[in-house]
Amino acid sequence: MFEKFKKLVSEAVNLGSRGASASSALPSSGYSGATGGRRAANLGGGISRGQNSLTIAEGTTLVRRSRKLSLNNPAAVAAIDAFVSNAVGTGIVPHPTHPKEKVRKKLRALWEEWGQSADADGLVDVYGQQSIACRNVLVAGEMFGRFRPRRLSDGLPLPFQVQMIDPEQLPFYFNGGSSPSDGNIIRGGVEFDTIGRRVAYHFYKAHPGDADVWPDAFELTRVLAAEALHVFRVTQARQIRGTPWLAPVIIRLADLDEYTDATIMRTKIANKYVGTIRNISPDESVLGVISDQEGNQLAPDGVSFANVEPGTIVELGD
Repeated sequence: MFEKFKKLVSEAVNLGSRGASASSALPSSGYSGATGGRRAANLGGGISRGQNSLTIAEGTTLVRRSRKLSLNNPAAVAAIDAFVSNAVGTGIVPHPTHPKEKVRKKLRALWEEWGQSADADGLVDVYGQQSIACRNVLVAGEMFGRFRPRRLSDGLPLPFQVQMIDPEQLPFYFNGGSSPSDGNIIRGGVEFDTIGRRVAYHFYKAHPGDADVWPDAFELTRVLAAEALHVFRVTQARQIRGTPWLAPVIIRLADLDEYTDATIMRTKIANKYVGTIRNISPDESVLGVISDQEGNQLAPDGVSFANVEPGTIVELGD
């Protein structure tokens, strides 16, 4: 028995020594991403600023560039359309959980009836509002809605509507104290109380880019947080505002646009082959006179020119 125990101890000691020699060959850092060397030289020390500081300082630029790509970049447009189509589709429908089927049926019917008049601007139904919100979360990082109670005399199925508010209507740069009496602070257009709860949002009355259409666009309106809807993807604790989902690929998409345009232009230029024929008569015009539909000569006196297009044949004098 003792010999068997001695053998087990000997094997355990040998195993420990082999493990020690193997571990000595490992890097001193536990995470490969924290090691030094040539491959990590361009990574730097990382970003020391918090997400809220970055968003408030750079949010306006990010949203503007992301908006431009969502209007002009085919790849961005296709990706946004595909995501909205898959996420929302024909609409996200609530499912009542009341125990009585009769009540559930009435609730579904009331939802559909109210959904037709849910938009305070009267442009889309409730499913259209869902698509607008989803699209803005992708492009601008967030979307806002304002609850608008209505009178019973307005004739709505329910005396309640939702007004859609563009993210640009909540200014990133609006920071400071609300009033000395309550001690609230405003960060990125959002007002917080002394224990960090959202109290209100300070919106422009209209999109700041439409100031030439709405003269009061830059007037700020304080909307209570209980009367507002803020839709954005939360990725960190105490996050104040959302960031565009296109942010990581803005530069790459812009480079792709320039590369595509340059490639198309190069192909168009390379395709403009021109054939020439020498004309032995010096009295005849070499290139001819170019005129518009009314007979007005387009070229100055003594100057002739021709439109260079694929397959053009030009006569040249001796």
